[in-house]
Amino acid sequence: MAVASPDETPLAPSPAAAEDLECALEALLFMAPEPLDVPELVRLLQQSESEIAATLRRLTRRYAKRGLRITEQQGRYCLKVAPTAEKAVLAHHQELGFLSDAAHDVLALVAYLQPITASRLLELQGADGNHALQTLQDAGLIVGTPGKEGGLFFRTTEAFLEAAELDSLEALPLANLGTVQGVQGG
Repeated sequence: MAVASPDETPLAPSPAAAEDLECALEALLFMAPEPLDVPELVRLLQQSESEIAATLRRLTRRYAKRGLRITEQQGRYCLKVAPTAEKAVLAHHQELGFLSDAAHDVLALVAYLQPITASRLLELQGADGNHALQTLQDAGLIVGTPGKEGGLFFRTTEAFLEAAELDSLEALPLANLGTVQGVQGG
């Protein structure tokens, strides 16, 4: 379905098309490593901004009393664990040893030195951090983006800030910065 031009009046989608759009939008919010804004959703779903906004409103109402919630922050949308379910999810993650010590170490290095390559992380750790990197990516705490000369550059995500209860990276504890800066130089 093409995006309607400003001169065209968009037709109401059929119930099946609306359901398909809800499914696709829900899947995108579930799988996205970072929150998505409406222009990105318009591009990905090839729907009008008004259709995306209406679908977001429907899904938000549907999820209002569920274990997951669609949240909006600064015009970006994501699917998050509902506050009432956070304790259970955290207990489950801790029970499974959600993040190993190695993953915590890699996460600290990424947080303080981002963007950072996997090879630089390997150099700093002296061990293979690929498993920890994959765990952190799977958890949505870091994301790798391609660099100009190839290779991935890792940085933290909004999910990291939320999990660390930080408003921004500038709020990272400075007590750990000296240790990381010492590593950075050598």
